[in-house]
Amino acid sequence: GGSYAVNSKSSGVYAIGTTGQQLSFEVLPDDRVLMYGQFNHQGEMLWATAVGTYQGDTMMFEQVYSTSGATFGSNFDSSQVSNHVLGTAMISFSECKNAVFNYDFSGIGAGGADINKVTETPGNECGSINKVLPSRVSGSWYNPSRSGEGFSLFLFEEFGAQKAQVTWFTYDDDGNQMFMTGIGEVSDQSVSIEQLVTYDGADFLSGQGRSQDMGSLTLSWAACDQATGDYDLSHSGYGTGELNLMALTYLKGTDCGDL
Repeated sequence: GGSYAVNSKSSGVYAIGTTGQQLSFEVLPDDRVLMYGQFNHQGEMLWATAVGTYQGDTMMFEQVYSTSGATFGSNFDSSQVSNHVLGTAMISFSECKNAVFNYDFSGIGAGGADINKVTETPGNECGSINKVLPSRVSGSWYNPSRSGEGFSLFLFEEFGAQKAQVTWFTYDDDGNQMFMTGIGEVSDQSVSIEQLVTYDGADFLSGQGRSQDMGSLTLSWAACDQATGDYDLSHSGYGTGELNLMALTYLKGTDCGDL
């Protein structure tokens, strides 16, 4: 029961029950909403994106997309990315941190699931926390020459330390979707994630997935809208590399501070 009007505080990462699968939302300055989904389906990883609107206590996404076709690392070619309309989604909020995810996805079906907010992002917190990296770092990051893959990032605070949850939406060597996620501590203008993990092996919003440690990732900022990503995924077979990144979106109610 209850109703909570969607606003900038609705930005953040949300757990879907106890499945290990997640949704994240970015309420943008133009009052659109960007959604990312980290799912499993028939044991495989599935990630989805959508841009929608909100009114009252509800976010509405008329077209949710998944992708396929590209491969990881130096072999990535954005021209190989194929977009597929997965279906529609609607998010209804009962409290600042609690909502219901309703979906109608092709090949999966229609249903609903409870979701709850698991990160508090500076500038958009339901409570109040301190800031180290400026709040505008939270949002979506990508390399324009590698359109079709990218990162979502949400700053939060835990036990007095600023941290960030980062998800890398990309592809494996066979052109299948792959997402890697991890939490790292903020030090000066960098986020270091020691364990970037994948989750697969479950079905859509059900069952228990398995995690695999893929390697490490460090994101460093030279300016509010410019970052560098250095990854070492060599022990999982995906090598090492560096990515020059720029901000694609940022959250409503955030600022660059002195960065």
